[in-house]
Amino acid sequence: MASTRVTAAPLVAPEDIGTLVLDPLTQAAVCTQPGVTTVVRTSRSTYRLPVLRADGEVGFVSEGAEIPLSSATFDEIIVVPQAIKGLDALSSELLADAEGDAAQLIGDRLINATAVAADKAFFNVLPAPAPAGIAAALAATGTGVQKVNVSGPWASLDAFVDGAAAVEQAGANLTAWVANPLDVQQLAKLKTGTGSLLPLMPAGNDPTQPARRVLEGRPVYISNQVTPGTVWGLDASRVFTVVRQDAEVVTDAGPYFSSDRIGVRVTVRLGFGIATEAAIVAVKRS
Repeated sequence: MASTRVTAAPLVAPEDIGTLVLDPLTQAAVCTQPGVTTVVRTSRSTYRLPVLRADGEVGFVSEGAEIPLSSATFDEIIVVPQAIKGLDALSSELLADAEGDAAQLIGDRLINATAVAADKAFFNVLPAPAPAGIAAALAATGTGVQKVNVSGPWASLDAFVDGAAAVEQAGANLTAWVANPLDVQQLAKLKTGTGSLLPLMPAGNDPTQPARRVLEGRPVYISNQVTPGTVWGLDASRVFTVVRQDAEVVTDAGPYFSSDRIGVRVTVRLGFGIATEAAIVAVKRS
């Protein structure tokens, strides 16, 4: 008897990828938060990021006089989004009996795992095919990423003042800090003085986000993928996360036919581009 069962099919329709996959991913990952990077979605396999290497000079010119050509220097960075893939095998009964939207149920689990993988690549140096993030830029020879060293435990916020100033001297402006939970815990316990109960790093004033802390006037994001002892400061307008729009969530019962399970695979392609390395600072505690 001929089989009429389709073994491979998309669980999320292409027109729903943005809503059910890409939007939740950018909300779950720290490296895609609006203060950390600028997120760009593309349908291309490569994304060309224009970069201003040197500002041109603009000055006062007499009326009717020839306007001198600016000496601005432009370049480009080619970002090639790499694939993050995840695979789960779920029982047919679970999918058939699941309350609500099965796509949402499965998607949440896989998207959260994808977000962790994206943050791991962004804040650490991983082997290929993982894309290079800010930690790889810091480790590269001749890097322009700013670095501020702190000896011993966190005792003040002076290093963050120095880090913000270094980025501002480069013509950028920090929009966020990102730290490991252990470092945030230690920094949050610093007080304004001996015997004081006032924290040096107060919580934000937004009642909708009571746990959001602020450091040097910038929001602090927390990620356990950041190496303890390092706090990153970034100008989101100079750092980009490029996400391919052709993500997919596909089901296939073929490989798991004998156990009556259905495989669910998610594929998301993303990469990172740094337009200005000096717009990033790593405050590192030894």
